[in-house]
Amino acid sequence: IIYNQDSPPTAKQLNEAWSIYIEKSDNFDFLMGLTNLRTIEGNMLASGNLSALSGLTNLRYINLHGTKAEGDVEHLKNLSNLFYINLAFTDVYGDVASFKDMPELEQLDISHTSISGNIEGVIDPNQMKNLDYRSTAVEGALMHLFFGDDSTVVEDYHKAYKVTFLSTEVDNSAKALAGFENITEIKMSSCTIYDLSFLNTLPNLEVLDIFYCHEISSLDAIENVNIKTLTITNTKIESELTEISALTNLECIDIY
Repeated sequence: IIYNQDSPPTAKQLNEAWSIYIEKSDNFDFLMGLTNLRTIEGNMLASGNLSALSGLTNLRYINLHGTKAEGDVEHLKNLSNLFYINLAFTDVYGDVASFKDMPELEQLDISHTSISGNIEGVIDPNQMKNLDYRSTAVEGALMHLFFGDDSTVVEDYHKAYKVTFLSTEVDNSAKALAGFENITEIKMSSCTIYDLSFLNTLPNLEVLDIFYCHEISSLDAIENVNIKTLTITNTKIESELTEISALTNLECIDIY
């Protein structure tokens, strides 16, 4: 349903709603007690405090990007069913540790907020499909092999077997991986990729997951890679993908 404070839905409609789009509001108090809600979205005229969401334990999806949402993200810490959170360009604040106990969380955008704290041990990048914490005071590295904007990268590259690139230019980081025999899995999410040739230097690479990436002209570079699982999602590739036929070890492919 659509909520507009000038012509609000009935109490019955609110209580039965599974999804709500906030078109205009001075506060979020009307959300309190709506335990059936799974989805909350809003536009720039939606204003309110996150405290009203604290009891909505069935929530799966929150998109308040660009709204006038405010308050401490601590109010979301018990919403363990969330898989999608977008609070970018809002006035929310608090410790990034509030997102720690969310086992299903796959997409998190807290960019351009006042959220702070250390992200180490909070977010598992192997679980994330998209993560953006640019222009925040969030600090720390996500794992031994994590490359992303505003992240700290530690030195023990050779110990890692999984590599995750999140919201970065892959070409700037990939050269450091050349020849590392332990790497079996690479995930790229919301990245810019011009050259995939570095994959040919990873002899034991078996899993390649590309999600919402750009600037890929072809997959020529993977013809000689021993990939067993290939996933390409929401990514435009200019070639006709005939290169995939050369992947003789391929066991699972998912492209959409």
